Amino acid sequence: MNSPRVVSLPVTLEHDFKSGDPDNMLVINGGDHSTEFDQIDLRHHPAMPFHTITLELKGNASAGEFCRLGDPLYPGFAWLLRTPAFIPVIPQGKTVFLLQNMHHQRETRGRWYYQLFARFEGMVYGVPLTFAAGASSNKNPSIKNR
Repeated sequence: MNSPRVVSLPVTLEHDFKSGDPDNMLVINGGDHSTEFDQIDLRHHPAMPFHTITLELKGNASAGEFCRLGDPLYPGFAWLLRTPAFIPVIPQGKTVFLLQNMHHQRETRGRWYYQLFARFEGMVYGVPLTFAAGASSNKNPSIKNR
């Protein structure tokens, strides 16, 4: 059992934005799209019972804004496959999402995949996803509670 972590994951564009460019994409944490967390021991950390994860548009993506959470085509943040009730997503303006990962017990272990979309002028870009059986060198964006 470990202490709560505060993790900042910068979200950038693969290459600098050019108006009308359809071939760009979002990159999380320099391409390391998977983040792992250990279970928090609440007996030792009752004041901060969650890991804090910040996703923020930075660098060449700082002029963009995340799409709104409920957008039917391009949600700014969306869980894929299953939704962990213990990791709420909290918008902080238009360029930041804050997640509070309440990983306290065996039942909160697992891997949760997510997708991001952000708008730059009239263009919307997302994180590319890989759908394949077996191992992949390109990890999909995920949070793993171990």
